[in-house]
Amino acid sequence: MATAANIPVEERIRQLLQHLGIGQAHFAGRASRDLSGLAAAAPEVISSLIFVGPAALDPHTVEILASRLLIVNGDQGANAERVQQAAADLPDDRLVTLRDYSILLWTEVVADRAGEIGSAMLDFLAEMDHA
Repeated sequence: MATAANIPVEERIRQLLQHLGIGQAHFAGRASRDLSGLAAAAPEVISSLIFVGPAALDPHTVEILASRLLIVNGDQGANAERVQQAAADLPDDRLVTLRDYSILLWTEVVADRAGEIGSAMLDFLAEMDHA
């Protein structure tokens, strides 16, 4: 019998949603690798996916969700350029660019730009609920 420690995170999330009777949910995170396993294994449980300030983005891991994907990114620094290039490979995604902002590993993105990010997320989620 597999213990919880041996079960991949994406399977634990899927099982939790099933246990709670939730067919689909909205997910948000900073690192794309945190949710890319779930996107690959069970895209049907993801109503929408939001990445806020990812350091990198592999378009292949989330391309199935591109029409349900919001990426919030800065406009300065190497990470910004990498994420913008990856987002360009996802023509149906939405990209919100925070002007005059560099996102580093220690940056408190949401604390620094709460108004802009909150508005972008609420608008996106409203659109997803009407889709």
